[in-house]
Amino acid sequence: MTTEAAARNPIAPNGRLFDWATRAGRCTDRLTTTPRRLKHGSAGLRHPAQCREADTSNMEHEMTTTETKDTIIQHRAHLRGITLTPDQARTLRLAELTLRSWAGRERGDGNGNVIERDETGIPCHVHYSASGSTRVRIADRETAAWKRVCQVVKEIGIHAYHQTDPRGCALYISPEPMTQTNYSSIGIPCSTA
Repeated sequence: MTTEAAARNPIAPNGRLFDWATRAGRCTDRLTTTPRRLKHGSAGLRHPAQCREADTSNMEHEMTTTETKDTIIQHRAHLRGITLTPDQARTLRLAELTLRSWAGRERGDGNGNVIERDETGIPCHVHYSASGSTRVRIADRETAAWKRVCQVVKEIGIHAYHQTDPRGCALYISPEPMTQTNYSSIGIPCSTA
């Protein structure tokens, strides 16, 4: 296999995937300590083992994707005068993901699967078909996520708004109360999508 063909083919001669090449891993430049994004087939692509061999004494900490997303929420809140700890930012971000997913499942998936609440308020997964419907009780993840949000906003002394349309951010925070008409203009979205 030629070098050019090997650069395009993620399968090694021994049959294993070159994970480091297909994921376009991050390496840190030794001289500038600035992370740079490397792509498969680029001239500067180095194996992660080569990155570990580099002098790590003056390298900056590289953030994971989760830490980066949490930092984005912290930064947005800081611009509005709200100080969030990394744990609080993560709690709000994960609660937003849960609330958005739940809202999407309440609308249904187009194949007859939907979440509905019974007469007592307990959520059920319902599957509608030509032969009838089946109901199965499920854990109430919406209420659990909202309780976590309420705990965080109570600690900080801010307000939260739950927007139930699954097409956008499901959770906004603000130093002042929000309504259905102003949440998107004064609220801070807890989503990085």
